Amino acid sequence: MSDAAPSPQTGSPDAIFAGPRRSNWVRLRTLILLRWIAIAGQVTAVLVAEFLLDLVSHNGLIALAISAAVITNVAAALVFPENQRVSERGLVCVLVFDMVQLSTLLMLTGGLNNPFASLILAQVAISAAVLRLRAMVAVCTVALLLTTVNLFFYMPLQNKAGDILEIDPIFRAGFWAAIMTGVIFQASYARRVTLEMTAMADALSATQMALAREQKLTDLGGVVAAAAHELGTPLATIALVSGEMIEEAPPRKRAAGRCPPHPRSGGAMPRHPSFDGPGRKAGPAHASGPAFLSARGGGGTARGPGNRAALRPGRRRRGGCRRTGDPAPPRNRPRHPEPRPERRRLCRIDRLDRREMDGHAHQPAHRR
Repeated sequence: MSDAAPSPQTGSPDAIFAGPRRSNWVRLRTLILLRWIAIAGQVTAVLVAEFLLDLVSHNGLIALAISAAVITNVAAALVFPENQRVSERGLVCVLVFDMVQLSTLLMLTGGLNNPFASLILAQVAISAAVLRLRAMVAVCTVALLLTTVNLFFYMPLQNKAGDILEIDPIFRAGFWAAIMTGVIFQASYARRVTLEMTAMADALSATQMALAREQKLTDLGGVVAAAAHELGTPLATIALVSGEMIEEAPPRKRAAGRCPPHPRSGGAMPRHPSFDGPGRKAGPAHASGPAFLSARGGGGTARGPGNRAALRPGRRRRGGCRRTGDPAPPRNRPRHPEPRPERRRLCRIDRLDRREMDGHAHQPAHRR
């Protein structure tokens, strides 16, 4: 009966301006509600004609025609969901069924002699407002054909006295012409007004989309500007500092070339002339382990005459070396330029030498 179709509001902009597919705007629930109203009106009209106006009608056939509308309405309400959208073909079928059902009731109740024949214009108005041109023309054609059929084929109305209730043929023909003119005029007028309203709605939608796109571009421009500002400040600082470092690199390199080697870099440690006492040669700050052992073997013990001559000249400074008698270097210079393992080895040799000297001094004279 109907097919599901997406709403134009949720589609793409191209789908909105592709064509006037306004049939997707009608819900099946709306058509079902309108049909229930029509069924209620038909039942009311039959009851009034039967009990108040004393008219004789074919109640069985009338009840069958009304029952067909009730059955289709109940089936549509139970089978399809409430938010079901009606396609163009489904809407055409619904409108044609309603016109056929109304035309059947008119044929059973006097045809165009029945003043309710003008109700067929309701389906024409719906088709002009919702359907496209081809579908609207099809619905209007069916309405014209059914109206023409009711002009010639109908069951006359009778009262309980047996009198046939009919209008003059000329008035019946005028009524037919009025319905035909009303179908054409109402379809054209309703379609024209609907097209203008649709064009205005499309223009408003286009304006809203353009404004939304412009707002998005503005927001994106603000984000890009903020990101550029956040990235530009650190990059500018880095570029400035790196440029200054490149400019200062050659002078610093030349200044580093003029500096003497550092004592811990493996070069010889310079000695100040005041370190050497009067009458002594300037020598290294301290001798290595093998050199000390060789000097000790040739000069005797630390307290013997060989070492006393070395310790006698000049007053020994505080913190000087006991083996050579050299004064201690200034505090701003390292005492031992050698690496740590060499210092440890020399200190160990010095301790062993002191122990041997102390043991030799405490020996008896005949053992010396």
